[in-house]
Amino acid sequence: LTRDVNNTLSLSLNSLMPYTAFQFDLTLPEGSDINMAKLSARLKGHQLMYHQTGERTWRFVALSLANKEFVDHEGALLHIQAGNPDTDEVAVSNIRFITCDGNTHLFDTVSSATPTDIVEMPVSGTREDGVYYDLRGMRVNSPDKGVYILNGKKVIIK
Repeated sequence: LTRDVNNTLSLSLNSLMPYTAFQFDLTLPEGSDINMAKLSARLKGHQLMYHQTGERTWRFVALSLANKEFVDHEGALLHIQAGNPDTDEVAVSNIRFITCDGNTHLFDTVSSATPTDIVEMPVSGTREDGVYYDLRGMRVNSPDKGVYILNGKKVIIK
């Protein structure tokens, strides 16, 4: 996670894994807001969704309905313009990257007074089999018709 002089946060990933999707929660300082978020060129054909889940927290989900892998294996995935230049404190939690074969890699929470390059984040768990999630990354107990993520793969219930 890095921040540039224009107060843009960039989430980068350097990995040889064939990832096709990710999810994470971003917590910003009080009074901060998300002005803009966009995917980098590494996520061609992917969709980005985000919404505010708490007073200071936003959930981000990026995925490819065609199950396309990220382009290249290093560099920025997402750029977020966050409004509140008075402080640098941010936290990224609930970090999940999903491979093209449906394996989910969970990563530890990253928190920093000053966002900086993070060289390595250890995997802290595996996916929960049999659990449905909507495209916002929210757990769904009784799914209706629609598109969901189940066991790390996109499924359509008609």
